[in-house]
Amino acid sequence: KLFNLGGESNDYNFLDFIRPSGETVFGKRDYALRGYEEGLSVLRGRRMQLMTMEWRFPGSLVERGWMAPPVGIIQWSGSVFAESGAAYDDNHADKYYSSAGIEFQADINLFYGLNSRMRMGIASGLDESFGDDRIYFMLGASF
Repeated sequence: KLFNLGGESNDYNFLDFIRPSGETVFGKRDYALRGYEEGLSVLRGRRMQLMTMEWRFPGSLVERGWMAPPVGIIQWSGSVFAESGAAYDDNHADKYYSSAGIEFQADINLFYGLNSRMRMGIASGLDESFGDDRIYFMLGASF
């Protein structure tokens, strides 16, 4: 089964929102490479290498909410990241695809008891042929 790089998704399942569980390490073949769309043939192969560097910084502890709709923000933080990865079939990668961007996270509370993480970011794929400037938003229980 081939490895796939690209997109911003972390294989979030809606049921994880209700009952968070750990991510399995066996059989995982789809990995995020922010700044590139999913399904690119140059980011698919039998072998894969991926590196991510992040500098995370704290925001503030807000602990405020609204009654209508029942939504509250607990805290927020951010990160600056750089990623590089390759998927290939041979013994070594011919080319690595890199990206950089910024992301903000917020821990929110919905309906007075359902905690979740909101992620919003901007990623720029640095390859001229396949890279994009991508804006993304995710709401989920897992990182």
